[in-house]
Amino acid sequence: MKVPKSDFKIFKKEFIRIATLLGLTHYRYDFIFEPLDDAYAQLRTNLDNKVVSIVLTTKLRDTPQPSYSPESCALHEALHLLLADYCALAEFRYAAKIELFEEEERVVRRLEKVLKEI
Repeated sequence: MKVPKSDFKIFKKEFIRIATLLGLTHYRYDFIFEPLDDAYAQLRTNLDNKVVSIVLTTKLRDTPQPSYSPESCALHEALHLLLADYCALAEFRYAAKIELFEEEERVVRRLEKVLKEI
């Protein structure tokens, strides 16, 4: 199923809104609309240069996707950016990458639930 360009516009606008609310204004944002195999959206960071690429997939699986919306994808990726510096620092301290990923996902999911209620 093809993702409409209107979703990409909504995704960009919502990501910028949330990132601004979270004080994440010290990054340069590059938005990309391309196919992703195993995700609705993805964050690619270059923290040294403060450049972030935020990707929204151009296609979904053919089966119905009840958890997909451009707004929820934008929120999820903005929360990953909120934690990006923390995760980078934690990696330098020799934590296992899978442990950091699992913890980051847990925190992001919690923050999503809290922020959706506001």
